[in-house]
Amino acid sequence: MTINNEIFIVSLAEEEGDAYNIDVIESLFEKYKNVDRKRALACIFYKIIGEETDNTKRHEKVLGFLAKGILHNPKRQPLSRDGNMMFDPIVLLELQDMRCGNTNRIGCDLFSSVGYETRIVQLYHHQIGEIYYDGQWHYFDADTILNSNDIVKINGIIPSINELSSQPYLIDKVNFCFDEIIYNTKSGWEGQWIYPSYVFADTTGDVPVYYYKDATDMESLNDFYGWNYYDTIYNNGLNVLDSYFCQPGIPYINAVSVKDNICHIEYTVEDFDNYLMGYTIYVSNKSREWEYLYQYCSNDVKKYIINQYTPEQYDNINKLPPSEVLLDSTVSNCYDLYLSSGTYYISVMGYDQHGIDIGKHWYKPSNELAIAI
Repeated sequence: MTINNEIFIVSLAEEEGDAYNIDVIESLFEKYKNVDRKRALACIFYKIIGEETDNTKRHEKVLGFLAKGILHNPKRQPLSRDGNMMFDPIVLLELQDMRCGNTNRIGCDLFSSVGYETRIVQLYHHQIGEIYYDGQWHYFDADTILNSNDIVKINGIIPSINELSSQPYLIDKVNFCFDEIIYNTKSGWEGQWIYPSYVFADTTGDVPVYYYKDATDMESLNDFYGWNYYDTIYNNGLNVLDSYFCQPGIPYINAVSVKDNICHIEYTVEDFDNYLMGYTIYVSNKSREWEYLYQYCSNDVKKYIINQYTPEQYDNINKLPPSEVLLDSTVSNCYDLYLSSGTYYISVMGYDQHGIDIGKHWYKPSNELAIAI
């Protein structure tokens, strides 16, 4: 299954509206009640990294494991029957459907199980992890906001979150597969596609902190895997942004018409901050080989979209669509293609001023159109 650009396995917790099936969750607790969490996590950790000894590469392998296998659902999060957040790593790994605070605690737990020092970092709108190795802290975000599929490095090193905050637009520049849609009407952000650097923008009045888990082995036997035992340290070294940017939305294909050798396409893009500059048109004889779960188009256009791909498509998501037939830019909301006989694959991508300023090249493209002439 795919959602937006992410591929994941269907959660074991069936939906009841926007809520989890609590009976399924409690059955998982019962199923794994006698499992030694720390030993299980250590086994999973070494299964992921294999014979890798380099700490940075270990970091990337664990990140990739979680980023590919877990969905961030903006409408729900795993909660117990009494409404408490769930942090049991084994149950969460079975659910595969969680939020940043759950996902990145699993990352910390995996590294902690084999002796690494870890901590959770509360940013203004997001929780990430940090792993300590090679004499410094390194940010770890297996949730989607800080580009878990294309991690930022500074001088070849994964930075700490504070170091990254000194160059926050680095996370906007890389090719991320999904950004958060914020549903916070008090902040005026409802439905907006936010660039990841917004996690450094103080619009909440909260103070960023570090959470250091300090549970004993005995205290870690509870349903929270010990995450209700922690020290809180204020993070006074974070650089704070006074504004944020919204990237162009996924282009919506309004109409497609094919007559003789002319293909006419009409499209629109949501532009939340008036930074949209134009559109790029990609045309190829071969497919980009991935698709969204949803079809962002009118009903008349759906017949041109092929949604039959395999999980291997995940590796193609961040790549630019192929364009050996045509690569062009336009400011118009429509485009005419003059094509000879054959089958063509077409993607439309919006781009904005913030992206131009930071040297960005990849944005969320439209659904891929398969057009036969």
